[in-house]
Amino acid sequence: MRRALLAIAIAGAHALAPLGEGDAAKHAARSAAASVRREVVRTQTPRATCDTCHRPPAVCVCAALPAAPIKTETSLLVLQHPNEFRRRHFSTTPLLPLCVDRCAVRVGYGFEADDLPQFRDAAEPPLLLFPAAGAAPLDAAAAGAGGRTVVLIDGTWAQAKAMARKSPSLFASATPVCFADARASALEAVRREPEAHCVSTAEAAARALRLLEPTAAAAEAADRIEASLRLMVDHQLASIRDRPRERNARVDRQ
Repeated sequence: MRRALLAIAIAGAHALAPLGEGDAAKHAARSAAASVRREVVRTQTPRATCDTCHRPPAVCVCAALPAAPIKTETSLLVLQHPNEFRRRHFSTTPLLPLCVDRCAVRVGYGFEADDLPQFRDAAEPPLLLFPAAGAAPLDAAAAGAGGRTVVLIDGTWAQAKAMARKSPSLFASATPVCFADARASALEAVRREPEAHCVSTAEAAARALRLLEPTAAAAEAADRIEASLRLMVDHQLASIRDRPRERNARVDRQ
């Protein structure tokens, strides 16, 4: 049925375009086909997801997660760009509340410090992990930082910079920190980072926990974050390897 709808849409699009306007006809056909595909997606039954990690069963990461979120002295606050929230099956942020008990996620394009209890009610300024001018190395800030809140901005590098511009009160109310050195991201196998210092939000959170809190709980939480991230990457690599076989199988069925 879906193939028939696509065929009808493409044929109709060609009929709308005058003869001799090949490019216009192709563009109309693509637009019509895309509209049909969107309608099919909207009306089809939502696919099943895991009750815990909320990912499709084939890419579930629960095997790497703790039985319950781990209680740490350090708190995490993730400020997530709406586009990343919509890509939650590909985002690493959903892993964090599953591994760390004291973790909150807020979604928006910009934030006011007074609207966030982690800022408004803090005894000490939160540590804002962002490579801003004047940011202190997190390694140096780690001394005596147990129990602090670490704020992470989740988005592409361009989105993170835009969020920073729209959130001046955060930088005025927080202590900007950064990592002293760049490390390769575990996601390099499936995506290219725009800058050497860019890593996933989950990786940054795990590294911050290790630096700020030298406890067994923080170490286990960091281990679980990294293990679930590696499993997520393994699932993506397996999916990439399987795509040629899936395409060939579809051709054979036709």
